[in-house]
Amino acid sequence: MIASAAHQRPHAFVIKTPTAPRTPKVDAQLASRGPPTGMYFPLSHLPLELALEIIRLAALPSIHSRSGSPADIYAPACALALVSHSVRQVAMPHLLHTVIFSTQDALDLFVRALALQRHLAAARSRLRLDYAAHVRRIWASRCWAPLVHQPAGAYTNYGVLYPLLARARCVGLHADALHLLYDAVGGGRASTLPAWACRRAVLAGHELRWNSLVGTAPGAHFLAQLTHLALWSNGTPGRAGGRVPGWVQRVPLECMPALTHLAFNLTSLYPNKVSILVYALPAALHGSQAGGSTFRKWIESDNPLDHGSVIEHHVDPWVSKDFGWESAFAGGEDDVWHQARQ
Repeated sequence: MIASAAHQRPHAFVIKTPTAPRTPKVDAQLASRGPPTGMYFPLSHLPLELALEIIRLAALPSIHSRSGSPADIYAPACALALVSHSVRQVAMPHLLHTVIFSTQDALDLFVRALALQRHLAAARSRLRLDYAAHVRRIWASRCWAPLVHQPAGAYTNYGVLYPLLARARCVGLHADALHLLYDAVGGGRASTLPAWACRRAVLAGHELRWNSLVGTAPGAHFLAQLTHLALWSNGTPGRAGGRVPGWVQRVPLECMPALTHLAFNLTSLYPNKVSILVYALPAALHGSQAGGSTFRKWIESDNPLDHGSVIEHHVDPWVSKDFGWESAFAGGEDDVWHQARQ
């Protein structure tokens, strides 16, 4: 997509404010003002690589917004996508790289956007875009299960998200959004996960409920393929005597034989930082299908902290408590494996 945009120079990356129709009176007024002071940024005058890098940096999610609104992290990228078709082609892959569903409404709007993309693809519109080809990380904070007596027309089919989840590098879910995974993979009707390539997951929330995953064929298949799992719980009161939190004992590690990396928080998210214990299986044991059972032994050992590395994640003071784990995911804090190696 970026390559195709690159062939549209030299005029593709000019950004300037539209002007009113010129008349002799307007010309006289402009002449009296002197040189123009409005914003004019001729990206087409820059080397192509530099212009693309500027757009990339401007389109990255802005996780440090002090407004407290999760939607603000995409404001720069959305603004860029409206500049021109060529700028949209360059900006959209960066916007879609990390997708954050903060609310149920945001999730439903994205599902509608996918439906629109199917129509655009059928019409061969130049606005068509393969979202699944660009989404690498997905986080959902809310996804409510339908009520028993809810009208069929009000039900949202999250199965359209399956291609995105299957090809994502990492999927993050709050406990209140586990229904998204359950529904997207077939609601228990499927026995396997075809073309499933996602091997990394983040699960967060006060109560991590495992029954909907362990008790269904697609859920169990999802767990069995995981190589990296990060667990963030609000139910962790604090580290005591070098022990791990009690809720970790309830994690069904035996259902995750392919696991090579495991991380979980030792302390609560607030007031300003959280301690995270990171386990990494020795390279010699990769592929042994003994990851989950090995991590269980480490957790239940006399000195569980000796088997891993403890890193500190600092929490931005202006981030609300409800947005804490979501903000951490948006900022790449789920990639604790890299931090632990440093």
